Amino acid sequence: MAKQFFRSLTLLITLNLLVKPLWILGIDRQVQNIVGHAAYGVYFALLNLTLILNILLDLGITPFFNRSVASEPNSEQELFSSAFYGKLSLTLGYSLIVLIIAVVAGIRDFGMLASLILLQILTGFNMFFRGYLSATQHFTRDAIVSVTDKFMVILFAGALILLPDRTGGITVERFVWIQIWALVLSVSLGVYFLHPKLGSLRKFSWSTMDRKILIESLPYAFNIFLMGFMSRADGFLLERIHPDGQVQAGIYAMGFRLLDAVNMVGFLFAGFLLPYIARHWPDRKSIDPVLLLCRHFLVFTSVIAASFVFAAPKWTNNLLYHDVSPYNAGVIRVVMLCLPFLSLTQIYGTLLTAVKEIGTFIRISLFFSSLNFMLNIFLIPKYGALGCAKIALCTQATNAVVLMYYSSKRTGIDLHVQQLVLYTACGALMLFSVRTFLHFDLPLIPLTSVMVTLVTIAFLKMIRFHLKSLLLLFR
Repeated sequence: MAKQFFRSLTLLITLNLLVKPLWILGIDRQVQNIVGHAAYGVYFALLNLTLILNILLDLGITPFFNRSVASEPNSEQELFSSAFYGKLSLTLGYSLIVLIIAVVAGIRDFGMLASLILLQILTGFNMFFRGYLSATQHFTRDAIVSVTDKFMVILFAGALILLPDRTGGITVERFVWIQIWALVLSVSLGVYFLHPKLGSLRKFSWSTMDRKILIESLPYAFNIFLMGFMSRADGFLLERIHPDGQVQAGIYAMGFRLLDAVNMVGFLFAGFLLPYIARHWPDRKSIDPVLLLCRHFLVFTSVIAASFVFAAPKWTNNLLYHDVSPYNAGVIRVVMLCLPFLSLTQIYGTLLTAVKEIGTFIRISLFFSSLNFMLNIFLIPKYGALGCAKIALCTQATNAVVLMYYSSKRTGIDLHVQQLVLYTACGALMLFSVRTFLHFDLPLIPLTSVMVTLVTIAFLKMIRFHLKSLLLLFR
């Protein structure tokens, strides 16, 4: 099982590393460069609003269904039908609540908002079908569905960007509708992969929706809402309450996009880890090496990426965007420092969810999302995008540390705290190396090379034991 897990995970990561960075950094980034900070800032704010509330489309049904099918495979047909009709019945309520909040908040661009609501509905069903595929261990099919919509957006939006004279060019509205039609194709593909399992849907009616599923999934829904609120509310608040909100939201989106592009690997790991841990718990011998190797990979790569951007923020700003300024570079630098802590949250939040310690997770999320909201309300009017970035860094860092502590306390899984020192050393070394090469400090280059070699050896030695444990699972 572990062998299948890592083979499928490798495929998933490979496909997503080929497609999603091109989508985020090649398409989404270029859309902002073309339409400008203000127009993109409005899109970014409304997108964040629909994302924060999209838990109303699900109420935790998808993660509950994913974990339940993974741990109780014999009940998948009944669970799927109830969960599917449950999600379908929630779409109207979600749409109405988003529209009411938009009216109260003074939003007037209802055409854009309606398109983004439809986008979230399709995204919710896409994630639901993907959850079914991964819960039933069809990891390869899940990997294919995960990149289908982004691949189609790259093709069609890329054509509008590269051939503006022939296509009329890209606008925010066109960009949104391309995403919608790409998701229609992705959802259709998910249905095709699952159609042998969907025959029982014809035997169910609306009255068969199991209320028990909704009740049992509510804690998962509330926690997903809190996590989304902590990471997304700042973009919406920034556009609403800052005097130059549209531009500031666009600037914040510059850093958030880069963070989102790299953090997608963490979401992929979490999607695979949840059913794997749920199925093998409480077999710590099967879980510990998988969990730790995922942590090593995620945290090591995120520390390297964050340190690189921290060392060269102006270079990063100049590489990605047309609007270059020290302020923009500073926002990008601080936002990217959140990445290692988000990686830890993905790993240990997934662990708590999989072992049914959702109550602990909720209490932690509630505290830090409330703290994040209050700080943003007070500091956004004065400090703008940079204030949002600093608040995000503080809350995400402390949230990750607390999650790690309680994950170990509730499950008994060792945190291997001493290995966190090596992550820090890797980050410091990357920072030193980038600055050395950027300034071409020739005397320091040999020293830097030696230090990189030593840290690499130390890292490989650190994971040797866990690789041996994993190889035993492969047999």
